[in-house]
Amino acid sequence: MVLYESAMPDGNGIHAHLKVGKTMIMITDERPPSPDGIMLGVAAPESLGATTTILEYYVDDVDVAYQRAIDAGAKPMLPICDAFYGDRFGWVLDPFGHLWALGTVKEELTPEQVHQRMVASHG
Repeated sequence: MVLYESAMPDGNGIHAHLKVGKTMIMITDERPPSPDGIMLGVAAPESLGATTTILEYYVDDVDVAYQRAIDAGAKPMLPICDAFYGDRFGWVLDPFGHLWALGTVKEELTPEQVHQRMVASHG
């Protein structure tokens, strides 16, 4: 849900606050540092040639959320699968180049169970 958005006076540098579940996320367009050095520059993943973060978001039904993201323009990066650590998850790349890991907890496992499954799944 977009709670707030605005652009700089020149029309560039859109700034928005999003609410994802109970979490607030601030996003902005790519922009150079301010001449006075107060504001840092912000680069888009496309300019960097990579993303520096993965936004991990847990939902009630990852299959529905994954498909909804693709329908809204995200690119599938890792198909939905059941992970050894008890989650069902997949990755999508949004139209701005940000990588989202979407997941649903299917099993609550102890660290020992996760380790045993990891060893078993990786030979």
